[in-house]
Amino acid sequence: MGRGFSEARTKENLPWLMGGLALFIFLIVILAFALKNWFRLRGYYHYFYRKLTSEPVKDFRYERQADVVIQMPFGPDLVHRANTRNISRNGMYVRMNPPLKKEDVFSFLLVLSDDFKLKGKAQVFWVQDRWSEHHPSGMGCKFLNLSESEKNRLHAFLRGK
Repeated sequence: MGRGFSEARTKENLPWLMGGLALFIFLIVILAFALKNWFRLRGYYHYFYRKLTSEPVKDFRYERQADVVIQMPFGPDLVHRANTRNISRNGMYVRMNPPLKKEDVFSFLLVLSDDFKLKGKAQVFWVQDRWSEHHPSGMGCKFLNLSESEKNRLHAFLRGK
């Protein structure tokens, strides 16, 4: 008895089927890699996109613990001691319970080491009211009156430590 029509077609198409299966497995592996490394890949995409379009590249935050003395905005003699969670050349996250209100402006003295202290004004940009293990209550602040040389000095200090 001869071969049937479907058997003959299957043997002729076997290389195509194997190629399709290999392509399918390759795409699944790529998808799994992309999902596992999503945040890293997204960061690379945004970095190169900003480089190509000449948009400013976001500053890196450094996980640094530093003492901060905050002069409260509602009283010249009210001082609060806190510490930072992370710092960048443009701002810092200050652990504080309860945090100040959004858009409050305050004076600060940031003590990074015995020989490096930074004094200036900052504005609260966002507030974390509730405390959790990975997100302590506090506020994200942007430096207002630091000169470019002070920002560069702070960035060099953070990067070098």
